[in-house]
Amino acid sequence: MVGVVEGTERSPGPCVWWVGEDLPFPSGSNHAALTHVAVDPECLTAPQEARPAALVCSSAAIPDRQDGWLREVPLILISGEGSDPVAMYREGAWSVIPDCASRELVVSVVERLVSRWLSGRELNPLTGLPGNTAIEERLRDAVRSGRGTVAYLDIRSFKPFNDRYGFARGDAVIRLLAAVLREALARNGGSDEVAGAWFAGHVGGDDFILMGEGREFRERVTRAAAAFAARAALLCDERDRSRGFMEAVARDGSFRKIPLPSVSVAFVEASGCATVEELAWKAARGKMVQRGERHRGDAFEILRSGGESLLRSLCHPPPSRLAGAKALVEAAGELGDGRLVPMLASILRGSPSSRVRKSAAYALGRIGGPEVVPLLADALSDESPHVRTRALDGLALAGLGACSSLLVPMASDPSTWVRQAAYRAMGLCGCRECSELLRRAVLRTGRSRSRVQVLEQKAALEGMGSLGVARDSGFIVSLLARNGISARRAAWTAVARIGGEEALSALSQAAAGGDRPAVDALAFVGPSLREGSESLERLEGTVISLSRSGRLGLRKAVSLLSAFPGRPGEGATGFLLGLLGCRSPELPLEELLYCLRTRRVPAARGHLPSLLARWA
Repeated sequence: MVGVVEGTERSPGPCVWWVGEDLPFPSGSNHAALTHVAVDPECLTAPQEARPAALVCSSAAIPDRQDGWLREVPLILISGEGSDPVAMYREGAWSVIPDCASRELVVSVVERLVSRWLSGRELNPLTGLPGNTAIEERLRDAVRSGRGTVAYLDIRSFKPFNDRYGFARGDAVIRLLAAVLREALARNGGSDEVAGAWFAGHVGGDDFILMGEGREFRERVTRAAAAFAARAALLCDERDRSRGFMEAVARDGSFRKIPLPSVSVAFVEASGCATVEELAWKAARGKMVQRGERHRGDAFEILRSGGESLLRSLCHPPPSRLAGAKALVEAAGELGDGRLVPMLASILRGSPSSRVRKSAAYALGRIGGPEVVPLLADALSDESPHVRTRALDGLALAGLGACSSLLVPMASDPSTWVRQAAYRAMGLCGCRECSELLRRAVLRTGRSRSRVQVLEQKAALEGMGSLGVARDSGFIVSLLARNGISARRAAWTAVARIGGEEALSALSQAAAGGDRPAVDALAFVGPSLREGSESLERLEGTVISLSRSGRLGLRKAVSLLSAFPGRPGEGATGFLLGLLGCRSPELPLEELLYCLRTRRVPAARGHLPSLLARWA
């Protein structure tokens, strides 16, 4: 409980807390996708899973914001008579509203501020396009309605271009594609806040998702791809533009001709997709096939031309050809061509060799798709533990979301390898209802020195880290504090991946104390941090302290700081700028500059002499 004294039942959406009795609490107002709840100031606490989207307080009841979660939540103050708005902003207010404003105006301002903050928080910092949360919501709407077209785009030749011209031009290419897509979709008769409007989102890297309806949508996306190719060529040097290709050095030392950047597009209809995962999988698979269409088509024809004789030779290979048969079966999975599923299913069901059957199970998982799930589910009852293990790996690779009904029974399998695969698959498949089972697996193995039990504990911790249930990080930290866990490296890594203020504080403290598994786990902490959080500044200080004491190399320290979000604190800023004059061969200048740019650290003119001295 959070001390609710009035209001409506909490909805699944964002919630605004109105703290204090003298506020114009908007009882029953739950429009704009926000829920409003009045909260007793004496009960101002929040569990990790149920924190508000904002606090609205009077100037006479400003909460103590030393608490970590309170510092992270937007604070909106209602100013009373004689109050000082400037002082309120210094107290950390995001906005100050005079108490003479009407109740309707106050509610409208609060909802507008919170909605803008929530939407802005999800924008990709490089392109300004909506990120994965908004993309998932749009995909879910498309699946629910059964309408619309999804276009999955990425940039061909992006990695060679980035390697040749550097990250600055690589980012420019990504921003260019975002701008072209905005231009192409801008004339759809409404903004992306209007129901039914076209949508552009940035998955990350050079991957983008577009959603719309009708033939015109497809035509505009196709024209945008052509426009991008023409404009991206201008970012290449004149020599490459005139030749129409870039040159890159292959592993054997020879030069290869790489096409100039262009866009790969795969269209998928939302109709016929039962889940968001299936729709996303079809879009991603379509993009992969479209990028290598000729090669994959030829490979499929070669395999199909072998007919029944090839199928028999793969199902019943002589001992001298067993390794080759396994390699060919697994290569069929790497092709990612759904037309190969029937052949692989026949091998999985019909081969007397468990080694070939386990390769078929893995290959089916690599191809993925709804049709492979029942095939892999049947393989979970195979007599060979190796096949059952690979079937679990395949379910995790298929990427079709939670399937706890299949995974839970496998946690009691007689084979330790199967149990380990089941624990990992629970996390990778997002089976949140398996959180308690994973906890019991960690507790059961405890401080055991048995290699088998340590491996099972490690697998359960990896599953918890992939699952990302907030309360699990505190559970793991408490076990570490009591020395009740054997796989300490896996435990600290899981804490880093899950996050949480208290858990990351414990990780930072352990790393600062020289706990090597905790130090190594810092490499996994970036995605779980929140910009401006207390734990972010604390972890930055830990990394800097470890580097200065010689327990962490400069290159590793800069790499860790690069993965943290937002602008660094004062200490980390000074540390990074001070490295501009560092002549250590251990730290390449390019990596330091990448960190400064990624973390948005502004360099003053006074740092230029240090930079020039490094090149001298």
